Amino acid sequence: MESAKFFSVMLLAMIKTLVSPPVGFAADMSFGMTFLAVAIGGLIGYCVFFYLFDFIMKLNSNISKKNRVKRIEKARKIINMRKKYPLWLFLFVLPLFSIPVMSFVIRKFYCHNKVIMMSCLGIIVIWSFCSCLLFYFIILLR
Repeated sequence: MESAKFFSVMLLAMIKTLVSPPVGFAADMSFGMTFLAVAIGGLIGYCVFFYLFDFIMKLNSNISKKNRVKRIEKARKIINMRKKYPLWLFLFVLPLFSIPVMSFVIRKFYCHNKVIMMSCLGIIVIWSFCSCLLFYFIILLR
C-alpha cells in the first residue's frame, strides 16, 4: 500500500511539483519519502515531456517544410524572446507553473545546451525540496 502512495505522488509530481507534497503528507508519508517521490516524479516528467516535445517538433518540421518563410519569422520571434527574457527567469519560475510547460519552453528556446538541461534537473530537485519543506512546516504548525 505504501508503494501505491509513493507512485501516486510521483505521478502527480510529473505534472505539477508544487501540488504534490501536500498529497504525500496527507497520505501519511514521511518527509523523506515525499521528497523522494516528488523529486523522482519531477525528473522523470521533465525528461519524458522534453523528449516527447522533441519528437513532436521533429515530426512537425518534417511535415511543414513548405512553409519556409513562416519558419524564418518564427525563428526570429524565438531569438527576440531569448534576448528579452533572461535564462534564470525560465529556470526559477517555470517549475512553479508545471513540468510540461517548463520542458516545452526549455526545449523551444534552449534545446542545444546540455548545461541548461542539467540545470533544469537541479532546479526541479531544489523546488521539490523547498515545496516539501514548506508544506512540512505548515503541517507541523497545524
